[in-house]
Amino acid sequence: MHHLIQGDDEYLVAVKRDELQASFLRDGDATIEHLDGTNKKTDLTSLFQSTSTLSFFETRKIVILENASEFFEREKKYLAKKAGMKILEDTLSVGDDVLLILCSYEKRIAKNTRVYKMISQMGKVTELKRMWHDPNEGLTGDLQRWVRAETAKRKLNLSAKQQNMLVARVGSDLRQIANELDKLKVYLDDDPVSNLDAKTLAHLVPPSRELIIFNLIDAVAQKNCKRALAFVKDLTTSGLSESHIIMMLHRQLRQIYSWRILAKREIPENDITAELGLTPFTTRKLKSQIGKFPTNSFPRIISALILADEEVKSSSMDKRFILEKLIIRLTG
Repeated sequence: MHHLIQGDDEYLVAVKRDELQASFLRDGDATIEHLDGTNKKTDLTSLFQSTSTLSFFETRKIVILENASEFFEREKKYLAKKAGMKILEDTLSVGDDVLLILCSYEKRIAKNTRVYKMISQMGKVTELKRMWHDPNEGLTGDLQRWVRAETAKRKLNLSAKQQNMLVARVGSDLRQIANELDKLKVYLDDDPVSNLDAKTLAHLVPPSRELIIFNLIDAVAQKNCKRALAFVKDLTTSGLSESHIIMMLHRQLRQIYSWRILAKREIPENDITAELGLTPFTTRKLKSQIGKFPTNSFPRIISALILADEEVKSSSMDKRFILEKLIIRLTG
């Protein structure tokens, strides 16, 4: 049997993958083999061999292919041939003693492709949608139900207000929400939940990286170097590397620039939002920052970001120093 899981949220895909794995293991022991679709050594032939071959000591097996969309994109020339589709068909025709789990994250296998159609016809497909949080609307919809279920799973008697406070602090990163709920479970084990006020929550739960990056962009726009460096420290403390922070800055500033260019062409706001792949919350934050950056400032900004990215990747200089130097240039 095989199962394709696709979703924008890596955590949701991982949870579903683990559920399928646990369900299969309830019927008996199995060996587990992990394959990475981005690894050039992983091709259709090796995937077929993994799913069709059991060693002398194996009776059941789980094969997990991560980054399946990248894998099939790389194999598309072979899959354009009859032989390629035949080996894919044979790979998907696994018996009950083998479970093949295909995981796709941000990049999905398009539904109109022959690969997707074959996978869905011969097995099961689960499409998972990212749950977004808009602070202006509070905790609602799928995210509200998910947080409520995760809270109940941990036997945490958090009120709706306290759940909203948590998500307002963390944002819509499900993995971080789950981690913070685990921390709160330990903290509140011997204390009444009513003691969890906004001040205590702020002390226990770090703000979301998404929120920090927006605040960092605001500080850059205000030319407030000290404040910007403080937000950089928050991001590195949260575990982000210097190169990742530069990438996030680049992406956010590029979106601001793209919005300005598209708006100048009198493209409707809804079309711009769709083109840039923005959520309602991100759109509101972005629009509040657009006017703070003149169009003629972007060549200097992008040049500084590219230089910092090159230095982080190739220079022997301290990466933290490179990042701080970038912030000083952007706020100078």
